[in-house]
Amino acid sequence: MAVFIPANYGAAGVKAQVWTKGTSGGQLMAALRAALAQGVQRNALLRHGLSEADAAQIQSVRAPLLVTNPDAAASRRAVAIGSAASLVMVYLLLMAVVMNGSMMLQGVIEERSNKLLEAILACIRPTTLMNGKLIGLGASGLLLIAVWVAIILFLGHSLHGPIADFLKPVIAGLGEPWRVAALLFYFLAGYLAVSLIFLAIGSVSNSMQDAQGFLMPLIWALMIPIMLMLTSSVRDPDGLFPRVMSWIPIYTPFAMLARLGHGVAPWEVAGTGALLVLFLLAEFVLVGRLFESNLLASGRPGWGGLKKLMAGK
Repeated sequence: MAVFIPANYGAAGVKAQVWTKGTSGGQLMAALRAALAQGVQRNALLRHGLSEADAAQIQSVRAPLLVTNPDAAASRRAVAIGSAASLVMVYLLLMAVVMNGSMMLQGVIEERSNKLLEAILACIRPTTLMNGKLIGLGASGLLLIAVWVAIILFLGHSLHGPIADFLKPVIAGLGEPWRVAALLFYFLAGYLAVSLIFLAIGSVSNSMQDAQGFLMPLIWALMIPIMLMLTSSVRDPDGLFPRVMSWIPIYTPFAMLARLGHGVAPWEVAGTGALLVLFLLAEFVLVGRLFESNLLASGRPGWGGLKKLMAGK
């Protein structure tokens, strides 16, 4: 290879020229370009009044860069630990609403079937009975969940070994106090939202056989999207499906609980939280109308009848 460098190399439009025997290695050309660029830069520095030593010192400056390639398995484990607390809360919420919702449903149906409601409603309003069931049975179910969580926290702080090594990062992954508050809010809101639906089914059913006509569609409509959302949120918590589910009120608690472990923007927490509060208020009003108008009625209304009852007709 032959290289020709003109005397005025570095001036505008002046180029160095290279002849080869037909092949030119990429590394060799890169080294040649770097050497020519360094020479042009040094000449420019000298023309601006710098000394040879100062020019050499400036050109010797390098930008330090430290590149770390973490172990892929360790990265996956860190992501799993970070989202474990949120996913545990989702499964606890599912267990709570199914177990305690069934208790509420069965209690209302038994009271309707054995005519106890006439005596009870002679003393209190139907909406007061509804609120009492939510508070009483809801508190007993939440107490059980609180005991489970307390046991998990105790084991995480007191034990040593593989279980503690997993639980401690999970507990630490909850992070800031606002995230803990958000977890509790979505858990309680989801518990109320689904429990009210179970109470509504109980208020229009005379037996568990009657309730099955409403209960099975509810279970399928609740469980299938939540299971799909959980699978999607593990792979991509900011994907389209989990984000859309976060803005559908009945699924908001489950979706946001699953995503909080990965980090959610504060505006999204505030927006979905406000929408969920409005949904709960509307749900209280509609289910209260069902209790007022149908708790002592006989027969099971269809879906059209439910709409009329909730509309107050």
